[in-house]
Amino acid sequence: MDLENNKPRISILMPVFNEEKYIFESVNGILQQSYKKFELIIINDASSDNTLSILSDFNDKRIRIFSNLDHLGITKSLNIGLEKCRGNFIARMDADDICTTDRLALQYNYLIENPNIDVVGCNAVSISENGELTERARLPSKDKKIKWQLLFSTPILHPTVMIRSKVFIQFGVYNSVLSVAQDFDLWCRISSHVHFHNLPQVLYKLRIHSNSGSNIHKEAQEQNREKILLNHIKKLTKKNYRQSDIKIFYSFRAKKYFHYNQFRVAVKILKELKEAFLKNIDNSQSYENYLNRSIAWLFLQPAFSVKRSHIISIICIIRALYFDFKLLYDRVFFKYLKQRFNHQV
Repeated sequence: MDLENNKPRISILMPVFNEEKYIFESVNGILQQSYKKFELIIINDASSDNTLSILSDFNDKRIRIFSNLDHLGITKSLNIGLEKCRGNFIARMDADDICTTDRLALQYNYLIENPNIDVVGCNAVSISENGELTERARLPSKDKKIKWQLLFSTPILHPTVMIRSKVFIQFGVYNSVLSVAQDFDLWCRISSHVHFHNLPQVLYKLRIHSNSGSNIHKEAQEQNREKILLNHIKKLTKKNYRQSDIKIFYSFRAKKYFHYNQFRVAVKILKELKEAFLKNIDNSQSYENYLNRSIAWLFLQPAFSVKRSHIISIICIIRALYFDFKLLYDRVFFKYLKQRFNHQV
């Protein structure tokens, strides 16, 4: 606890619902943190298995357990947890995941040393139900790149973050209307007002299993993200797009493809987004080069797919070179190009 005011500096927020299989390992990993001045706020969302019993066996005063009488879902549980948090910094954690013992220390020290940063995440690996490594996330570290990549992917992983508590005071809590994608909504709402950063170290293990929220609610996730993205792009560009236009852009960013007229809509939105970022984020030549390279590789994803016609592939390649002609000097570009047109379809 903080010696000055007898309150924790960090509040770790963990909603949990029926995680008897993984909850012990998750909580035990938190208690082994090298940084000790924290509280662990656990919101038991009316679990019907042995989760609460397992939690009750922990004998550590830093753990504070609150139980919902009814199952409310993760978003409402997060907001209930925020009301209980007393720390100046709030770290997220999922009940089936694992973090390294130095996670809190590294994120806390980074925020102390960089007062301009409001949200700090980290790199992560995905693990299976049995803890076997399946994939590693390679996330952008800098704020300007994170904000750009937010349009196309998940550049900052919600359960890995530590956030200054003042962010929630200034910009509000999670949108309780959303049962899923509440993290994406939060990032989009605050992105114009805060600064993000990802630590390069792998400090978190994301467990992917059949009961993972990302698997169970995948369709609802996509629907919510599309609606959130519409509002986010409107806010960034100050243009009133139709929902159908954003559907096309969303398909483009998800590497799903369509006919040429729809392709033109996606190009138009990308150009307007690029202009908005150069105007509002950074108008330096280096940042413009980064945006151009990023957009170019977006076009090359379908170009290198053997599922596309040669004509569509050629159009995509031409468009990619329009944004970044330096691809002509990129060996990786020619490697994929050779594979694409040598493939028999």
